[in-house]
This record gives sequence, C-alpha cells and structure tokens, in this order.
Amino acid sequence: MTRQHGEAHGGSHVYQAGGDLTVVHAPTGGVPDRVWNVPPRNPNFTGRGEVSARIRSALSTGVVAVHSLRGLGGVGKSQTAIEYAHRHAADYRVAWWVPAEQPDLVPGHLVRLAAALGVPEDEHALPRLWSLLAEGSDWLVVFDNAERAGTLHPHLPPGGHVLITTRNTGFGALGNVVDLDTLPRADSVAFLRKRVEIADAHADALADLMGDLPLGLAQAAAYLEETATPPADYLDLLRARGALPPAGEVVGYPHTVATAWDLSIVRAQESEPAVLAVLRLAALLGPEDIPIDLMSTLFKGFTPTLGVLVRHGLVRRVGDSFSVHRLLRARLRHETRPEDFDAVVAFLRAGLTAEQGVDGPEPRERARRLLPHVWSVADFAPPDPELDEVLAFARRLWRVGR
Repeated sequence: MTRQHGEAHGGSHVYQAGGDLTVVHAPTGGVPDRVWNVPPRNPNFTGRGEVSARIRSALSTGVVAVHSLRGLGGVGKSQTAIEYAHRHAADYRVAWWVPAEQPDLVPGHLVRLAAALGVPEDEHALPRLWSLLAEGSDWLVVFDNAERAGTLHPHLPPGGHVLITTRNTGFGALGNVVDLDTLPRADSVAFLRKRVEIADAHADALADLMGDLPLGLAQAAAYLEETATPPADYLDLLRARGALPPAGEVVGYPHTVATAWDLSIVRAQESEPAVLAVLRLAALLGPEDIPIDLMSTLFKGFTPTLGVLVRHGLVRRVGDSFSVHRLLRARLRHETRPEDFDAVVAFLRAGLTAEQGVDGPEPRERARRLLPHVWSVADFAPPDPELDEVLAFARRLWRVGR
C-alpha cells in the first residue's frame, strides 16, 4: 500500500494510508510524541456518558486493560468508541484505530502503527512495537467490529488500553464487556432535535418507531434533512409502509440498518442454517417475551440456533424468553412468505389450544404471555380459519383471566 506524507505545521507529519489519516507529532530526531488515527468526532453524538465513564474506570484498573463494547448492528458501538477516544484524547500519546472485521488484515494495521512510531517495517516490526509501547501506559488501541475473540487474541498488545467493538458474544475471555443497549428515549429525542427541526411529540413518536436505535434515528434525521419532508408526513409514511423506512445517508457509516443486519444474518447462517427461519417466524410475533419452550416445539435443535442468534446480536435473551428489535422485525416482515404464516399459526396453536382448558392460573399466565403475539399476527396475517380459531380461544382465555 502506498503511503503519502507531507510536512505539517510545527514539525508534525501527516500520513495518508488508504482512507486513514494518521497525524504524527514528532520532535526533531526523536520518537513521535503523539500518534493518532481515530476517526473524526461525531458532532451530533448524544448520551452514553455513563458508558464512557464505565469504560474509563474499567481501562484504568491495570497495566493492560481490555474492554469490549457489544451490541446489535446500528446501536452505536463504533461511535461510542470514537467519542471515548476524543473525550480522553489528552490522556493518550498514542490512539490507534484498527478495523478488525477481517482478522488477516489486523497485523497490517498494527505494522502501520509501528511505522508511524518510527519502527522499521520488517518481520520484527510488531515485537519492536510492543516493546516500545511497553515503556508507558498512555496509549489506546481500538479494534473495531471484531468477529471472534479467539482470532483477535493473538494480536492484543501486552500493555496499555484496548477497546474492542463487536456484535458477537464470547469476548468476556479477553476482559470486561459492556452490552450497549438502544438509547434512552430522552436521548433519542435530544438527538433528533439536535439534527432537525422537530416537535417533541413528533420526535418521541419517531424514536418509538425506530426502537431508539441510533443508526435508525440517524438515517431518519438524514432523510428529513435531505428531503425537507415534514416530520408528520414522514411518520405517516412509516406507519403506512409497515417496513423499514426510507433512509438518508449517514456520514461515516458504510451500511444502512437493513444491510447491517443482513450481514449478521449471513454470518449466522454459516454456522446455523435455521436462523433465518426462526427470525422470520419471530418477526411475525410481538417484539418482546417470545417463549423459548414453545419455539423448541417447532424447531428441532432450537437451543443451539438461539445461541447463534444471541452470539451475532440478532436477538436478546432474557431468562426463558427472547426478543427481536422492532426494525429487524420490520425488515423481515417485508419478506414474509406463506409458509411463515403457517409456522406462526402452528406456534400459537401449540400454546393456545382448547384441550388445555381455561381454568386455573397456568392457562391464564400462558394467555397473558401469548396474547401480544396473537394480536401481532392477527394485524399482519391474511385471513386464515386456523388463526381465527386461535384468536377466538385467546379472547376466551383473556376474558376468563380478567
């Protein structure tokens, strides 16, 4: 790879390698006193103050500290890591961003860090780099979008601060892990109001439709800004479509919500082909509290399939149930096939049948959990006699349990 460089003010050097800008401040004849290639700060970044404080606290606990940010695609892992680096820029002499999605390319990014620090680019570059950095702890390496802890582990430095972003589980073996959730509603509304002129009520409604997902909010704000669409009209469009919303361009992010999740699904299918069938069924149900035991009656070997879905950040498991994000449901509902409706009716019939009776706390609890899923399917499914039977029995259970 060709590296271009030029002289900057004050004895600094600016290296351009591919799409990365590396700023190196070096006293004449000495080791550079500052090396930085972290992407630019997002001026519209909102919230996550508590997460940033937790990262700082965790990274300050030892000689070498590894901290991972984990979450579904579009939840803002990379943006949070960028914000952390800029917020604490004064604490780091070296801050280096490593795209880690392709493990084979990670050593090359680290060799470029070695070169920026004046280490010769040869077979001894990485050992010399770690030796040089071991002299201090004022440096940060961010491995962005890592896939597996095992493939990243050989490339971890022996000291300093390491921050990892990932959609996948399994990184607890390397250090602390924080599961990054969607934004609190107040932060979602604040983000939208920072980006576009929008009333609080419209911002709250839009945040609800986006499931408070940062990338979804950013795409919505970009669309409103690019098209000058009134927020009320955009909300009407979203409600009428029943699918993923039209999206504006989000600077600095290569994927839309749809393509980000498509990539995760493809990778999950490589190890468990049944994941798409499970997701398609789950998309027809309500977004929360999908009973795992009933899914197990429909899908042989459901437990490992669920594990793959959790590992790739496509669902969230809580106790004996799991949930699917609202926007992922919308993405999958847009591709629903007739056999998916057959499967979801079989799922509901397995949990709600007349043979199970209506008396006692057990049927009522079952009805309480399944009724949101029944209504969700009924709102979307075509007319079906078997579904009508399930609806009638669900209503009966609901009346008995009131």
